[in-house]
Amino acid sequence: MATRTGSATPWPVELLLAGVPLERVSVLLGHQSVMVTEKHYTPGVKARQEQLESDVRRTWNTDLVALAETKGTPEVHGRSEKIEV
Repeated sequence: MATRTGSATPWPVELLLAGVPLERVSVLLGHQSVMVTEKHYTPGVKARQEQLESDVRRTWNTDLVALAETKGTPEVHGRSEKIEV
């Protein structure tokens, strides 16, 4: 799979994640059938979406005030208590 310089995500996956229809990405790739595009690129979209959702959920569980006060994660600085504001 071709990737853009500095990106681990193939450009067709980036297009799909940006909302470009599968049929258009298929044409850009020169595939004879949209099923080929679907087979090779939609698994990356689903996996990427799940990773993004996981990242967002993880931030919801982070005390951002404590993070700002310690200028890093509690694990790095050995602080596990929350800072009251």
